[in-house]
Amino acid sequence: MRPPSIELTVSADNTRAISLYERFGFVREGRHQDFAMRDGAYVDALAMARMKGV
Repeated sequence: MRPPSIELTVSADNTRAISLYERFGFVREGRHQDFAMRDGAYVDALAMARMKGV
């Protein structure tokens, strides 16, 4: 059985947030293309996760 994890979604162009999450042990698990529309254009999002207690 897989231990529980903490998951999040972040805009792929938010490099400061991605860097912060990676410093706290989150890893990139996937990319959602055209996830949301911002200023009339679609943006991608990254799925990230961290195992609890790791």
